Formats: sequence, C-alpha cells, structure tokens
Amino acid sequence: MPSRIKIAAVVRQLPIPVHAGLHLVIHHILRGLLERHEVKAFVLDSDYGPELSGYFLPFRCYAANAANSAQPVSAVSPPRRLPHVARYYRSAPEKLAWLRQAIDDEKPDVVIGFGYDLAPYFGLLSAQIPKVLDIVDSEILFLWRQIRSGEITAAMAKHLVAALVVARRYLPRCDALVTVSDEDSDNIRRFSGNPHACTVSNGVDCDYFRPTGATRKIGGRIIFTGSLNWPPNQAAVSWFLQHCWERIQQQRPDASLAVIGKLLTDDLRRAWERYRNVQVIGFVPDIREHILAAEVSIAPMVSGSGIKNKVLEAWALGQAVVATPLAARGLQCEHETNILIAETPGDYSAQVLRLLNDGALQQRLGANGRQNVLAHYSWAGAVAQFEQVIRSVLRRKGA
Repeated sequence: MPSRIKIAAVVRQLPIPVHAGLHLVIHHILRGLLERHEVKAFVLDSDYGPELSGYFLPFRCYAANAANSAQPVSAVSPPRRLPHVARYYRSAPEKLAWLRQAIDDEKPDVVIGFGYDLAPYFGLLSAQIPKVLDIVDSEILFLWRQIRSGEITAAMAKHLVAALVVARRYLPRCDALVTVSDEDSDNIRRFSGNPHACTVSNGVDCDYFRPTGATRKIGGRIIFTGSLNWPPNQAAVSWFLQHCWERIQQQRPDASLAVIGKLLTDDLRRAWERYRNVQVIGFVPDIREHILAAEVSIAPMVSGSGIKNKVLEAWALGQAVVATPLAARGLQCEHETNILIAETPGDYSAQVLRLLNDGALQQRLGANGRQNVLAHYSWAGAVAQFEQVIRSVLRRKGA
C-alpha cells in the first residue's frame, strides 16, 4: 500500500465556517490528511470555481455548479429521477452524474465524505471505489432522543423515517462509516447492518484553546456556549433557566449567566433575558476570553447525541465544567476528577453553586480537564485514527 494516498474528498460546500459541528470536523480532518496525502475536494453545493480565494486549505477544488470549474461537468447523461429519499436529502441527478464522472476521471485511491446527507451520493457511486463516509452523529439516535424528550413534530417524524430508509438503503454500500462516539457507531451498525462503523472522536485545538492567566474572572459568572440554532442547545439553556436558575439566584444573587452562540432568534433572546442576570450575547468571533472570564462552564444537555465540543473547549481552556449525564456520554471523563455530573435540577444547581463557592475546586477540575484533552482529544490524534480507517478499508478492498 502506498504511503501517500490519493484522496477525493466530497463536501457540500466551501468555504465553510469552522467554529462548530460538522464544519469543524471537515476543517481539521482534511487539514491533517493534506499534510501527508494528496487531497482534492469535490464540492456539490458551491458557486466557487477551482481556486477558492481565502480558503485555508491549499488544494484544488472542483465545484459541480461552477462554470469555470477545472473539473469538467460530466458528459454522461444524469439519471432521470432519483429515489424520493435521495431527493429528500437534497441529492440531484445532474450532480450525481458530475460526481461519478469526476471520480472516474480522477481515479483516487479512496473517496471520503462528511455528513449524513451525503449517504445517497455515496450509495449511488460505483461499488468498486473504496468509500469512507464520516456521518459524525447518528441522525437516528439524535432524532429518537428529540422525540423521547417530547419535542416531536410532523417534520421530525418524517425526518426520522427518511434517516432510517437512508441507513438501510445507502449506508451498507459504504466501506466504512465514521462517527464521533461508540454509542453513535453502535446505533449505526444496528440500523444499517453495516459492521464497518467505527469511532473517531472530535478533537480540540489545544494550542488555540489554552489558558493564558491574563483574563480576569468575573465573580459568579456562568457560561453556556453552542450553536443556538441547534434544538438540543436551545433545550439545554431553557431547561437550565426554568429548573435551576432560581435556585442558584437564591443562594448567589450575584450569579450571572452568559449565553453565546450563532444564529440566535429574537424570540429566544427575549425569552431568556426575562430571567434576572442573564445576558444573551449571541455569536462572537472569538469565545476564548468569554469562557476564561467565567468561573463555571455548563453543559446541561437534555437531548441530542455525539461529542460536546463545548466541553472539550472549556477543558482545553482549563475551565471547570458541570454536565448532565447526556452531555458527558461518550467522553472519557470522571466525576469529581475532571468534571461534575448531575442530572436532576436540584443536583445540577447544587453542583454549580458548589463550584461558584470553591475556587480551589474550579482550578483542580479545570487543570485535570486540560490534561484530559491533551491526552485524548487532540486533532492530530483524530486525524491519525481517520487515516487508519482509510488504510483498513484499502487493505480490505485489496487496493
């Protein structure tokens, strides 16, 4: 097997924001692979041409809908109509035809992709080419937990059915599936029947997120960070305010909560700022100083799946974290050693108050959290794991 692998990376769009979720994974995994292998990106939903000005990865990019793309649009006639579930996930016949031809022309050793919504494209590509799809989280697990938490809507039920159909129809056609936690991998193996689902945990940039000692703490400050257009984050903040905040305020009237995240709606802002000493900041380009100024970082998740980047980033900055069991699930952590875990409103409030009143405990948990991410959650480690997945697929396929 060659030491340098020729990789075709399929993504939805470029450039991408890199501050959260799937985009964070794409950025760091591709950047790491690019250091050792030949990587070309094939962009399905972009108006950009082959040279993406200002993008942070110096490889050639080929766009399906760019007239000046260096990769020619396929001369092969597209399929007349894709299955309904593929169209539900925004798959288009002409883009599938373009991708098929682009892969045939490029002749990569392996095709990798990022996102559950790429499953129809990967399932409809040739079975001869080795394919690795990083779906990050199991949509099935995520949606089932949303429904169990009472947040069921007709659209959510429809999406769950679509996710199940995709799992059975397209995920078995991939040579490896990657998620961020063993729980998500187990769920995907169960519903897809594909035994080659494995875990590559999220990472954190420990050089960028590092304690400086220069930021002054704000007494009583608590912070929540996360994309506020994501329903589990909305539910987490609402649960904390509705069930814990009054208890905390009674014992620490000086306690304040800062909520930071992108795509906040005005309705959410108004609802949350009705509570005393709550400041909804919204999106900020750099969250480090905000986290460092707080005494406690919270992750009161009551729904969702996957690995919580908010915990990894707080740990990397040496911050003490209070999490629910769901937020801590999938993480290598230990209650009282590098994190405090509580489930009921009374227990959660008590653990937050305990930290606010104990500076030494804040420092101990924060320092241990920092050591934990250095040991287990570097992006270099995640890239090495992802590369190992690729090599195992190539060995199995005899490439």
